Amino acid sequence: MKKENIASLKKITADYLEIDSGIIREESNYYKDLDADSFDLANIIIEYEMYFKIDIPYVYAKDMLEVRNVIEYIDNNYKNKF
Repeated sequence: MKKENIASLKKITADYLEIDSGIIREESNYYKDLDADSFDLANIIIEYEMYFKIDIPYVYAKDMLEVRNVIEYIDNNYKNKF
């Protein structure tokens, strides 16, 4: 995934959680490090889907605990787009 797309992903996350995007790392855990709950994460994933015009099925989304999991999913499933 290109750096600018990772930056957009971090900005979406930061805006939704109302936190500084500078604290978000690829290894950040949404629950432990970013203080999100399951409702927050579901909505953040919806924001990712809308922004990037992709689909992240619930079967995969439920296991996305870290930012890197989202990046890996997008890389593995949309590599030609990003």
